[in-house]
Amino acid sequence: MNDTVETSDADRQRRYASYDCSKGCPVEAALEIIGGKWKGLALYHLMDGPVRFNALRRELERIPINLVHSLRR
Repeated sequence: MNDTVETSDADRQRRYASYDCSKGCPVEAALEIIGGKWKGLALYHLMDGPVRFNALRRELERIPINLVHSLRR
C-alpha cells in the first residue's frame, strides 16, 4: 500500500506559496516539503553529519533496500 499522494509540481508551488509562518507552523510546512514515509527517519540518522551509505543502510534495516537506494538521489 502506498501512503504517499503524488502531486504535480504546479500543485506543490501553489500550496507552498500559501505558507505563512504567522498563521501556521513552519515545522509542518517543512515536513510537507520533505514528505515521504522514510525520509524523516533517514534525516534523523544523518543529523550528526555525513554517514557512509552502508552504515546508513544498516541503521535503516526496516526500510526495503530499493527505497534506501532511492534516498541516494
